[in-house]
Amino acid sequence: MTNNNTKTILTFSLAAVAVSLVAGSTIAYADFSGDYDPANWTLTTNGGDGSVDTFGAPGTIVLTGSDSNTEPGDNIDTDYTVEIDTQCSTTINFDWGYTSIDSPPYDSAFYLLGGTATFLTDNDGESGSESVLASPGDIFGFRVNTMDDYNGPGILELSNFSVSCQEIDIKPNSDPNSINLSNKGVIPVAILGSDTYDVTDVDFSSLNFEGATPKHQAGYIEDVNGDSYPDLVAHFPTQDVGLAAYATEGCLTWDDSLTSNSSCDSTRVFDPKNGFKPNP
Repeated sequence: MTNNNTKTILTFSLAAVAVSLVAGSTIAYADFSGDYDPANWTLTTNGGDGSVDTFGAPGTIVLTGSDSNTEPGDNIDTDYTVEIDTQCSTTINFDWGYTSIDSPPYDSAFYLLGGTATFLTDNDGESGSESVLASPGDIFGFRVNTMDDYNGPGILELSNFSVSCQEIDIKPNSDPNSINLSNKGVIPVAILGSDTYDVTDVDFSSLNFEGATPKHQAGYIEDVNGDSYPDLVAHFPTQDVGLAAYATEGCLTWDDSLTSNSSCDSTRVFDPKNGFKPNP
């Protein structure tokens, strides 16, 4: 890689971190669109008459809890869920507003992640903004619960929904990312910083690229993609990297002061016996 930007050698430890920021480099999806279009979510009413109104999508959706009045005293969840479809650690952001004519705590709102319900409110007129860390394959969603199924439903309005992904770049400024596993050199991998992710928050000792740890005890801070945000570059011994011949992606894992992260980038791996796989 040739780059004239000034490089700064730094060592990292969690104890020295002064700034903690939520992971998220590139907005993968804004609003309820793409993989997060309402058509890809699942509404589960659990025997009640709860519903979801997607008329305002992609900007806004409204989840209404059950209020069937048929069996007062029933405890019923109305859930609206989707699978997180990314290849990296993910931040989900959303705004919410809640209304209900019923008295607390008979109706309430939650967000869902991996089978766990996190309480938002049971008070009419409350609103807020949330930022949630998730992993690839997690089931995320929203819930309106009723404890009595009577006297008016809880209504949860959701907006400004986005899913952002913490990106890496294998062999910055190289396309394709060709890797010869017989090479005795190193493979550079960058964690891309942004206005919402400070790479100095990374625990450098935790970096692992397909089974390999960094060759050096320190990384370079450098803007490798020209977006004016510092990125963290580490070098991994090629002979230690566990990529299979013809692998189409390589993945990096690491920790920061908030969470464990993973992210992948495309690769074109050289097989010493057969060369590069022909393009399809």
